Amino acid sequence: MKNKILKISGIALLVLLLLILALPFLFKDKIYGKVQEELNKSLSATIQIESFSLSMFSTFPNFKLGLTNLTIAGKDDFKGDTLIKAGQIDVVVDLMSVIKGDQVEIRKVNLENANINLLVNAAGKANWDITKPTPKPEPGKEEQPSNLKIGLQKYSLINCNISYKDIPGAMETVVKGLNHKGSGDFTADRTQLSTETSIASLDYNYGGISYLKKAKLNYAADFDLDLKNSIYAFEKNELTLNDLILQFEGKISMPKDDIGIDIKWNAPKNEVKNFISLIPGAFTADFKDVQSGGTLALNGYVNGILSDKLMPSFGVNVRIDKGSIRYPALPKSVTGIQLDLSIVNKGSQADQTVVEMRSLHADFGSFPLDAKLMLTRPISDPTINFGLKTRIDLGAIDEFVPLDKATKLSGLLNADVNMAGRLALLDAGKYEEFDAKGTIQLSNFDYAAADLPQTVYIRNASMEITPRLMKLQNLSLKTGKSDITASGEV
Repeated sequence: MKNKILKISGIALLVLLLLILALPFLFKDKIYGKVQEELNKSLSATIQIESFSLSMFSTFPNFKLGLTNLTIAGKDDFKGDTLIKAGQIDVVVDLMSVIKGDQVEIRKVNLENANINLLVNAAGKANWDITKPTPKPEPGKEEQPSNLKIGLQKYSLINCNISYKDIPGAMETVVKGLNHKGSGDFTADRTQLSTETSIASLDYNYGGISYLKKAKLNYAADFDLDLKNSIYAFEKNELTLNDLILQFEGKISMPKDDIGIDIKWNAPKNEVKNFISLIPGAFTADFKDVQSGGTLALNGYVNGILSDKLMPSFGVNVRIDKGSIRYPALPKSVTGIQLDLSIVNKGSQADQTVVEMRSLHADFGSFPLDAKLMLTRPISDPTINFGLKTRIDLGAIDEFVPLDKATKLSGLLNADVNMAGRLALLDAGKYEEFDAKGTIQLSNFDYAAADLPQTVYIRNASMEITPRLMKLQNLSLKTGKSDITASGEV
């Protein structure tokens, strides 16, 4: 009896093994045909797939469909531009859905070594808008459903790079080394989604200003998803950006086309260096050993409706009091750091944003820096109230903060400038109605950097600022082999 049981078990195991080997070959063409059909039916783009595979060993009793070197390139305005180039895409497909033949149900998706390039061109067209319009069904006939059904339980992105460039919006984001995974039962009306995200390098540039440069990001978050009512709530979560830690609470709802947002966030750790780590170039390999003093308060919110015509209200508040920071390899500390900054929008349009930096102060040894800024109506009629006062030895900066090895900086800067008024007045030539006064003096300025083709040297320059003009005096400038001297009014 024992031998008979072993024999039957062996035969069953052999049959199972044969099925695992044979089924992929039996259904490969059918599944690949469905994939090709859906891609061609849905997308207006040039699609290339180097190879296609199907197996069951690691996902039994389901199929694993593999696409190697998938490329999706644009047409028309974006002809020749590659939107996506993915080294490997693995999709786990429910076996029974294939056997039944009515729908192919996707359970898991994995994307590896992908480069995704998103672009909004000068005309405002997006290169990812490649979905074909859904044809209207003939009179008396219902619209036919897709043959692909999404029943995801897990998804992941491994070692992916994403670039986003918005030319009209003067915005650019570059993400390198993105790893992300999530798991949850998306077939249920309500589920818990657990996610983990890491980014090796994150750059963000807006209006020609670099706000993040090679920043590191990690985010672990759980969400409560009410899929039936399209309400997504934050649960346990923690985002680390360089050395700054943020936590979120609230929810996002999308019952219709508009998106409802009610989110609050704050920084649970109040060390000054956590905030300083966001400054481009400040986050170095030895940042964990940086010493800082003082207190930090950082929080914000987003609340309201996001749609084509509306945006939610939002606020960001940053306060630093009696701050100081010292890098372990440098001889001196930046002290007396004070910052009182708020960015608030209480309305429904971007033009209602108010940026108010009530005070900024820092002491670089015996050299102080003071600044203030108020900006209103940033879109329709930018209005500023700006002040800067400092006397600083630029050659001593590298004693306080780290500079790139290729960077050379020296010189003495004196500035005392105040400006207030609508920038439109300057465009209209109404200089007397714009309040501007102050002086800027620069001597023995020497600057070289890796991204500059030549060293810039200014022996002496002074500028007097009035509402009507900027008066330049005694400029002596040298770039490479060229010497320039000038005086005049602008």
